[in-house]
Amino acid sequence: MLIPEITDYILEKENLKKEETSIHILVNNETDIAIQNIKKFSTEFKAITIITNHIDKFKRIEEKIYNELGINITVMNNKKKGLSRAKIIINYDFPKELINQYNINEKAIIVNIQGKLKINKKRYDGKIIQGYEIIDNTENEYDIENEKFYTRELYESTFYYEQPYKYVREKIEKDKMKIKELYLQNGSY
Repeated sequence: MLIPEITDYILEKENLKKEETSIHILVNNETDIAIQNIKKFSTEFKAITIITNHIDKFKRIEEKIYNELGINITVMNNKKKGLSRAKIIINYDFPKELINQYNINEKAIIVNIQGKLKINKKRYDGKIIQGYEIIDNTENEYDIENEKFYTRELYESTFYYEQPYKYVREKIEKDKMKIKELYLQNGSY
């Protein structure tokens, strides 16, 4: 749910502007969160490219976004060119074996949502984001004895399973959640 905040943090750190930046999204499953984030990103970023093995499913989403918002997004599965120019890649559900079949821009920043990821390309020198921490701007007090939790885990636990995307996004925006730090494979960002 905090992918938009993570991308904002990356843009700030890299001195990039949304209207000049393209986002590449690796996704095979049509989850509500992925679809809603694609819609949100399509109105904010220069271009959105969806890389998927299920082109037919996402072509329908591409058409729906065009009909609703008048915005073109690209859906493809080209392993040679699909990620070769990507600056920011959001991986929703591609396993590492599948990602490593693609030619990836050597400086790309990959936001990896599922599990650990290692790019097997010798020339890859980008950043792989494996986790994050938030600044909790709410009045919440977490009193848990002898247990260490990340603030993000405690905050995310306040959402009920299967809550509508719109409700959760409204709460995140109302609470003014911000990313404090991103965790990379070798350090933080």
